[in-house]
Amino acid sequence: MIQYRSSIFETNSSSTHSIVIADKVPDNLPETIDFQIGEFGWERECLDTITEKASYLYTAACAIAHRDVQDAIIDLLTPFGIECVFSVEPQFKSSKYTPELQWLDNGYVDHCTETKPFVEYCFDNAFNMLAFLCSDDSFILTGNDNESEEEYGDGWWDKAENVTYPHTTFYKGN
Repeated sequence: MIQYRSSIFETNSSSTHSIVIADKVPDNLPETIDFQIGEFGWERECLDTITEKASYLYTAACAIAHRDVQDAIIDLLTPFGIECVFSVEPQFKSSKYTPELQWLDNGYVDHCTETKPFVEYCFDNAFNMLAFLCSDDSFILTGNDNESEEEYGDGWWDKAENVTYPHTTFYKGN
């Protein structure tokens, strides 16, 4: 498992995201992948469709890079015959006093800097990105650590903790 903390300082926010990337790419790749800007925070969800995973990755990458990353995605996926559709464009804001300082304004991944190793892994090569986006065994669990066993004793996090196939796991917790 790869866990990343950008510093020692902690806040009282407690969103947690477990990202599991299977070490395989399926034989049948999609013809089109839709990348959207979304909001990924404390909600308790399992993101396992190609569009959900693509949107999480695209949102995190744009937020970390402070710019649109469409060209990098297209460069990795079009050699495999995949058309990349960007149906929600990122919007950036600049500081009034420091115009070169930008941030993603129309979407977020809570405490996004902690997803940097995951984003770098996916953008490192086409195999990693395809394995994350296209494998049915790759997924993201979002939630928070304020959930108690009494409230949610259903093994929610077990899905990420009990994976038995070859994979890489990233954990974003803060």
